[in-house]
Amino acid sequence: MDTKELLTIVGWPVTVLLGIVSGGIVVPRLTRRRQTLTWAIMSEADLIPRELSRTLGLPVTLQVGEAHPASLSTLTIRIGNSGNEVIKDLTMAIALNDGSSILNVRFSSDPGEYASHVRWSVDKGKCRVSADFINQDHHFELELLASNYDAGSVDLDASAPGVESRRTNANRWDAVLSRSLFSIKGMRYSIPFTGIGYDAGSAAMSEVAEEIRALRKYLSRQQ
Repeated sequence: MDTKELLTIVGWPVTVLLGIVSGGIVVPRLTRRRQTLTWAIMSEADLIPRELSRTLGLPVTLQVGEAHPASLSTLTIRIGNSGNEVIKDLTMAIALNDGSSILNVRFSSDPGEYASHVRWSVDKGKCRVSADFINQDHHFELELLASNYDAGSVDLDASAPGVESRRTNANRWDAVLSRSLFSIKGMRYSIPFTGIGYDAGSAAMSEVAEEIRALRKYLSRQQ
């Protein structure tokens, strides 16, 4: 008798067993507290390219404050919390390519009172950003004015206890944050005759699907 026939005969006891397994493996992973910092480059633009002098055939001199950059570019970086727990006392280092310089940093839009909770300092091609907190599903955007910038060369390193940092594409931003919006609210599941149950209030639907697929793979290997 093969495994498929056995599962057919056993019937609902197997379902209960799977429920116990999922309760011990899947549920803890779905309901764990997560601090996930997600960031993306939302836009990049060359205001004055490096080749301007050669293109015009004339010497061109730029001045921004006391600096004389060879080129000017702007880039907007969005930083947000896609986890299910508030991120506190976060420190981030934004680094551009070697040889670049960050000339100015500002919020791309007015963040209101939240502006008082974010600070930054600049050292050549690096910007150190500190945030007192970032709430779940919240984000802010910084616009950087840079010289000698190579498109796509941004890197962001974050440091805070228990925080996971992820980079995503600008066109996937809403999809990433929506994982916490499609949660199973106010539902409690119980396994008959076992006394085992759990509250799936923080379990995202996409994560449920991922865990079920992983469980199926595990069971298929046991056959």
